[in-house]
Amino acid sequence: MTTLLADDGVRLDYTEHGSPDGRPAVLIAGFKAPATSWYYQVPALAKAGYRVLALDIRGHGLAERPEAVDMDRRGLDVRDVLEGLDLQRVNLVGGSTGANTIWS
Repeated sequence: MTTLLADDGVRLDYTEHGSPDGRPAVLIAGFKAPATSWYYQVPALAKAGYRVLALDIRGHGLAERPEAVDMDRRGLDVRDVLEGLDLQRVNLVGGSTGANTIWS
């Protein structure tokens, strides 16, 4: 796991797989699910040439767990990861609440 800080100082974590030059595929798990829930998808995406990042945003997996987390904050966490890693032309993939996070 690699750590990145959100704009409010909360620690977010992510794993990275595949080619660093590949188009980024950012995987956002559903409610309370960890980044490791993408276990079966990561190798296939990496093999297809993607730079695969599986996120643990606040309250998930190994990331910090502050008390109040709403959908807007989840969206801001994803923004902070995208901007913090300077990711461009990103494919966002969300499972369950992860998909709602993308819309936020």
